[in-house]
Amino acid sequence: MKTVLVIGSLNMDYVLYCDSFPRPGETIEAKERIIRPGGKGANQAAAIAKSKLAHAVMLGSIGNDNDGRLLRDTLIGAGVEPEFQLSGKPTGTATILVNKDGENEILIDHGANACLTEIPESLIEQCDCVLFQNEVPLETVRKAMEFAKSKGKPIAYNPAPAIKGGEACIRICDIVIVNEAELAAYGKTGNIDCDMDALLSLGPKGVIVTLGEKGSIYKGVSGRFVQKAYPAKAIDTVGAGDTYVGYFLAALLNCNSVPKAMDIASKASAIAVTRKGSIEAIPFGDELE
Repeated sequence: MKTVLVIGSLNMDYVLYCDSFPRPGETIEAKERIIRPGGKGANQAAAIAKSKLAHAVMLGSIGNDNDGRLLRDTLIGAGVEPEFQLSGKPTGTATILVNKDGENEILIDHGANACLTEIPESLIEQCDCVLFQNEVPLETVRKAMEFAKSKGKPIAYNPAPAIKGGEACIRICDIVIVNEAELAAYGKTGNIDCDMDALLSLGPKGVIVTLGEKGSIYKGVSGRFVQKAYPAKAIDTVGAGDTYVGYFLAALLNCNSVPKAMDIASKASAIAVTRKGSIEAIPFGDELE
């Protein structure tokens, strides 16, 4: 079984469920509140581990607090091997609003995630692939990517949230996975195919855009593939994109087929949106049947 090193964020999510999102100056009532472990890095590492298609090692920074300890225990329970650095700052948090249609709005306080500045080179040397996102310092991401590239390690990049400077990392990586909003932010034309071509022109071998209920599209050296979404009644879409990213990468390493990996990732994310939660909503591989 191949090993994916996930370098990214660890957050405690404070989730409020409401009928609709408040307008500026408006106060609304939340129907329910849930506190749960999350963060893009943690979610994607959990998806890889729960797929049972690859081994996941998670490198990130947490505070010496209850949130950090809960994140560690949750990821270990999901099958992730934790490589956490302790920070003097509190563990990162995300405040998430989820409306009645399962859509979300998210506000992040990076906390300890901002302190992830040193990457042990031995972790990169020992893995088969490295996965990055944008919820830790971009300079850390870039330097770790450059070292991974020098060692011939395949690099996957989910440049989310879309931020200035992300293009420099896209030039280094092998495959980019974005949602529709992130694609538009980096591609800038608003046309999906044109924006995918714009990202490919920077150097990666492949680009995937996830489109929610409209499925996903791959474009790159392997061709162009369209994957339909599996029907699902969404109650919470938080973490669905991370589920897709983790499952796709694990499946690709396992079967070396982009269309098959897209199909597996789509099944997993369709299950995830039918459940409340982030890590706990991600299905195990045997549930996909």
